[in-house]
Amino acid sequence: MSCLQDYPYTSVLYSELNGESGTIVITVIACILSLFTLLIFLEEVWFFYKHHDDKKTRPKILCLLAVYPIISCNSLLSIMVPKATPIAEFLSALFLAFCILQFINLVVDYFGGTKAMLHAFEEDTVSFRTPPCCCCCFCLTHVKLTRKTLKIIKIMVMQLSFIRPGFLYVLSILHSDGRYHLDQSSDPTETFLWLKILTVISTIFAIYGLLVTVFAARRKLTTPRFMLKAGALKITLIVFDIQLSVLFLLANFDRISCEGSRGSFVRASSIHNFMLVIETFLLAIIARFAYRFKEQQNTTPDNKELKGKSNFIDEPDTLESNAYSCGKN
Repeated sequence: MSCLQDYPYTSVLYSELNGESGTIVITVIACILSLFTLLIFLEEVWFFYKHHDDKKTRPKILCLLAVYPIISCNSLLSIMVPKATPIAEFLSALFLAFCILQFINLVVDYFGGTKAMLHAFEEDTVSFRTPPCCCCCFCLTHVKLTRKTLKIIKIMVMQLSFIRPGFLYVLSILHSDGRYHLDQSSDPTETFLWLKILTVISTIFAIYGLLVTVFAARRKLTTPRFMLKAGALKITLIVFDIQLSVLFLLANFDRISCEGSRGSFVRASSIHNFMLVIETFLLAIIARFAYRFKEQQNTTPDNKELKGKSNFIDEPDTLESNAYSCGKN
């Protein structure tokens, strides 16, 4: 067997790795990094349950922090057991899509709820002329933020929860039946290529909805390190989906060579998972810095200092102490 475009069984994989000391070392490093990513999250769980009393925002924050160990562990599973890659990708995509929606809800909570957010923008507008797909669309004007506008933004994010996980779910079923191979993802005559293009477009629109929310909220919120929180999630979206598409494109043009029974597309998938383990470890550190730190001083919209706030959180517990600013527009 040589250069097969299908995930190898563990018996075949491990027999080939006996003479590849470099791959073994990289795999051990991936295991260590994945373990560290999990330990970072467990420490964050302990920290937030000990120091964070807001039961409304705490689950959302922990959900966002959990995306890194989940993707890391699933990527490590794909490295160790290649046949499990389709189901591991499906689980990671499902949870990541859910986390994006949770971030939008967290932004609303930072304002104190939907009503408070709409009140903060009652004399201001939101721009839909933002990257990555509409920064040059001058026909898109600034619109007033209403419940309908907020619903449209959430729909742009929510569609990713159905399209990409649904696509991966179908692929995992077809792969288990032997009706799908990785090299079919680059054949223009196959529907898999067009479905993959659809998932990339879906990811871009989800990033677009996320950025519309972030660019609008940053003008009003004084929540510490808000852009860092949004940036970590945006980068996670890019490396999880678009990175694999780029690697498959390189494999299609034979820029990634095959080794043993592992064809170019199988190796591209393996490289993607190795990179994900490293990237999620770094992103977990960034997210820890963004969410977990000692609050110095929050201010109300009237710029009055809050009394008695010495807890280690980056957002307040009540509507009256929400960390946003409705400055003069």
